This record gives sequence, C-alpha cells and structure tokens, in this order.
Amino acid sequence: MIELILELKQRCRFDSEIGQSLNLREKEITFLSAIANESDITSKHLSTLAGLSPSRASRVISALHEKGFIIMKHDETDRRLVKLRLTQKGKDCVKGINREKEQCENDLLNGLSENERETVKQGLNILLKKM
Repeated sequence: MIELILELKQRCRFDSEIGQSLNLREKEITFLSAIANESDITSKHLSTLAGLSPSRASRVISALHEKGFIIMKHDETDRRLVKLRLTQKGKDCVKGINREKEQCENDLLNGLSENERETVKQGLNILLKKM
C-alpha cells in the first residue's frame, strides 16, 4: 500500500513543478498553504502543524520572509510570539498552488464515478486518522 501512496505522489508533482518555477522547496509550499488557511498563525503553531522542530520551522519561515511571500509580526501582548501572514505575492502563489492541486486531483480521479471518488476520499481520510 505504501508503494501505491508513493506512486500517487510521484504522479502529482505539482510541488516540485511549482517549487522550481518559484524557487520554493516542498516545506515552503506546505507552509504557505498552512498560513493561507489560518489567519495570524504563529510560528510555533506552524511548526507543530508541519511536524518540524522550532529551529527547522524558523529556517523555512525566514526563507519565505526573505523571498517576500510572508510578513512576520511580533504579537503585541507577547513579544515572543511571531504571527505570520501572506503578502500579496504569497497570496498569488497560493492561488497557483491550489490550481495545481485541483488539476492533479482531477487528473487522478478522472474516469471515476462520483461514488468511487467519495470512496477514495473516505479511505484516505481513514488512513490519515489512524496515523
């Protein structure tokens, strides 16, 4: 089953294609999507979501900041917390990422009935919950 999951990932190479065109690594793409999904996410929360150590997450965040994709702002009540937001460049990038994800999903599920598509999604959700 792991081989099937890896094969699916191989067939959907949107992260490497987008990454090359925008000079982004896979984790940077993951972080941009996570920041887009939550307003004023903290660096600490983002590192937890991504399953990275705070120091590794900090390096990814710094790279995104240097490339102009995110804004970093210290929390007014607790200066130790850094809140992250997308810049317009980051928002535009996430739109492209989402288009590519949607295209990949459509390619993978093309030819399946709606019932089969739902079965695939339910099966993947079950696997994720068990991990």
